[in-house]
Amino acid sequence: IPAESNYLSNLRIIDSVFNNSSWVNPANNFGNGAVYVEHIKDSVIRHCTFSENIGAGGGFNIKALWGKRVKIHNCKLTQAAWWPTTYRNKGFGIEYWYGEFCEFFDNWSNGGFSIAKMLNMQAHHNTIVMASGEGKTEAFEITGTNDKVYANYMEGASPGIAVWGGPAQNSEFSHNTFYNCANGILISGEASHVMDGIKIYNNTFDVSGDLWNGHGTVAARMQTSTALISNLAIKNNIFANQTGMSGVALGGLNGGATYANRVQNTIIAKNQFFNTTGGNVRLAAGVVGTVDDLGSTGDPLFMGGARPSPYYRLLTGSPAINTGVNVNLPYLGSVPDRGAFVQNRTAGANIEAEMNFSVGWGGDVGANGPVVVGDRTLDTYKSMNIYDSGDAFRAHFYIPTVGTYNIRVRVRSGSTGNSTSYWPNG
Repeated sequence: IPAESNYLSNLRIIDSVFNNSSWVNPANNFGNGAVYVEHIKDSVIRHCTFSENIGAGGGFNIKALWGKRVKIHNCKLTQAAWWPTTYRNKGFGIEYWYGEFCEFFDNWSNGGFSIAKMLNMQAHHNTIVMASGEGKTEAFEITGTNDKVYANYMEGASPGIAVWGGPAQNSEFSHNTFYNCANGILISGEASHVMDGIKIYNNTFDVSGDLWNGHGTVAARMQTSTALISNLAIKNNIFANQTGMSGVALGGLNGGATYANRVQNTIIAKNQFFNTTGGNVRLAAGVVGTVDDLGSTGDPLFMGGARPSPYYRLLTGSPAINTGVNVNLPYLGSVPDRGAFVQNRTAGANIEAEMNFSVGWGGDVGANGPVVVGDRTLDTYKSMNIYDSGDAFRAHFYIPTVGTYNIRVRVRSGSTGNSTSYWPNG
């Protein structure tokens, strides 16, 4: 692994089209991407279109190893089925392993993202849709430390989020929507890997199956006697229409009792269950130290319409409104809602993007300083600090109702002075 000073810096792949440009060896299923990079930093791949087809490439769209502060966003990634197996027969839209502070957002893909062995990674506002007959893989394959996967829409994946193949520490999966996935989130203890402190907050799961023998839409299973799954927190989620399986399942080998004592200290709280015909929560014999408040049952009253929004927004009178628990994410009211689409702002209120868990960097030239969220403001609010011509940032705003809103931006130079330092004159 080269020192960071030897990484390629400021690579830009922008507004490009790739057709049948990847490669796969049918003898061993090894494939390269249409874009294949290693050891890059402060780099961007954005607004690109990828199309790979069986018999003409057919591998990954983007494949990469080792990166620091790499951003991949606003890309359309499509690939055909190509792995000749029954359980995973589609290439990945993105396979990126070994990175720090990398970000993946606003992409559309019909194949999954394998983002593994990461530190402080963010994947958000991506849409991954796998139609029937295309072949399926996981929407996100995640291992690493302090990773955040939030505000994504996953349809037809198996599973939606897979945490396997390596250790995972203190990662957070929140405000995601899962539709028709075979297992929503599957945490699998393998080898001697430790999965500790994973947080599963405010997600919506609708119509999930059980391809991986986890027995639950959110499932933790222990496949060896030497791995450990500990300190899971599963809160404020909506589980709807899970036929023949539980909303949450904790167990050992393939969901059974063998090795189940290696699943320890899980908190299950303030979840909404509706039409989970296999039961709300399933605990295999031997699971250690689970705290379960049993949640609530009843129709969450989804709004309907196009998925994911407005379909999974909550109608007035929903039992999921103002019935969650504070998990240190933004919300409106005395307590949070349950599910992916929470009320978190009222009309007329200040909406700070930096405080709304969805700031992303659109581009960072980095010559004079990085794009950062700062506290050195002249009022009570935070600010975005940019230093170079060409720096950019982006933010999603979540609004309570359809309507007309004012967006006010104040700009100033430096971090000293009084309120008149804003342009023009405060």
